[in-house]
Order: sequence, then structure tokens, then C-alpha cells
Amino acid sequence: MGRRLEPLDAENPLHVFALRLRQLRDAAGTAGDTKATCQRVGISPTTYYAWLAGKQLPGRDALERTVKAWGGEVAEWLELRGRTEETLAKLAAQQRALASPPQPSARSQEVETQERSVLPSGTSAHVRLREARELLRILGFLDEATGERSGLIFLSLLNLTPDRDWHQVERPVRQTVDAMRWIGEFYGVHYKPNTRETIRRRTLHEFREKALIVWNPDNPNRPINSPKWCFQLSDMYFPLIRGYKQKYFWRELADFWGRVGHGFFGDESR
Repeated sequence: MGRRLEPLDAENPLHVFALRLRQLRDAAGTAGDTKATCQRVGISPTTYYAWLAGKQLPGRDALERTVKAWGGEVAEWLELRGRTEETLAKLAAQQRALASPPQPSARSQEVETQERSVLPSGTSAHVRLREARELLRILGFLDEATGERSGLIFLSLLNLTPDRDWHQVERPVRQTVDAMRWIGEFYGVHYKPNTRETIRRRTLHEFREKALIVWNPDNPNRPINSPKWCFQLSDMYFPLIRGYKQKYFWRELADFWGRVGHGFFGDESR
């Protein structure tokens, strides 16, 4: 009898791959037995069980031989392996970013210092702002786009006041002045009128480049100098952001990357 396998975590992309591999193995009958597989594929029982336990992603050549031995579609499995590998790399990069956020440029530090608020540590406003900046980093934003000003603009895009939870986010249409007024009312950070252009150039443009927001959803052809110029959170991000802080968030994030493409967010190493 083979070694007993532990249950897998559906939130872990490597475990999801292992679960599908177990299903293929089971469907293969005796061809999926440990001894038969190891002899035909040229792997050790330790490697065999590491794959099925979700502890190791099979190499391409070994996976191809295994899938052939178990009667699966090689091209389909190689594609699944590639997607899983990219997802794991993306998650690892985002976890590193959270552990050691990128150091901002001198210009970023100067702007951030000028705008730093006095949100008391531990208050609900401070917690929401910290969470917003963390989520922006998870989504691949860097430097000023994860700073305090950008975090507050992000919260205004979601209408996420300090007393609300992430599953209660909304998608209001905002103008820059409206967002500044909202931040002052709910987070106590009051920007001067001449900050509006800085917000537009250093936060909103970055958000739009990565499709976090859309400009003028009611009239995309509206000129940027129009008094009616506005913006709104993109609907493609909305379900993902609403699930932030839920236990299924990382799985939804992996699915999101699979849909939009891993190169969508740019290069984290820049």
C-alpha cells in the first residue's frame, strides 16, 4: 500500500496542482502505482510523494514522462505547470515586497514627508491606510503609488471609511477635489488646493497605467481639463479587492493573474 497523503490546501497553487496530479494518478489505475511510476519515469519514491503532497513542482521532462505513463494530455499539463510556476513566482515576489517594501526615490521621500499625516497608530483609520498600502504593493505598485497619499486616494476610490470592512467597498465616481474632500472628512488629512495636480500626475496616472481606474466612465472622450473630469475603480479589480482579508483572497489573486496575464503589472524588479 502506498504512503498516506495529507489533505491539500485549496488556497495554495502548488497544492491545487498536486490535487489534479492525484486525480490523474488515480484515473491511471495500476500505472499510477508508486513502483511502476518511479521505474518508468526514473524518479525516486521521495520525489513521487513530494509531488503528490504539494511540496515540489515536477520538472518539465519528468512531468511529461509521468503524464504519458498515466495517460494524460502532455500539452495541457505542461501549460498548467507553466501557469502554476508563474503564479508561485508572483506570490513569492509579492510576499518579499510586503516583508521589505521597495525604498522610494529621493523625490518620493520628499513628497511623502511633505504630506505625511498624523494618523494615530492603532486607530481604525491608521489600520485601513496600512491595509490599503499593503494591497497596492500586492497588486504590483511601487514607490509613490504605495505611499500614504496614494493609499488615501485608493481608499476614496473604494469609499472605504475607517469604520467599514473590505467586503463593503464600493465604486463611486470621483473627481480629484471630491477625493481630497472625502479624505479630509474621514481620515483627517487635509490637502491644499494646489495638491490636486500632484495627485493627478503622481497617483492617478500610475493607477490608470495599470488599469486600476478608468477615466471618465460616463464619457471616455472628455478632455483632461474639463471641470467634469472624473475617475472610477475598474470593474475588473472590484471582486478581487472586495475579497481582500478573506481566507480565499490568495486563490482569487492567483486566478486574477491567470486571467489578465502575469506581465500585466510590469516588472517588480525595476
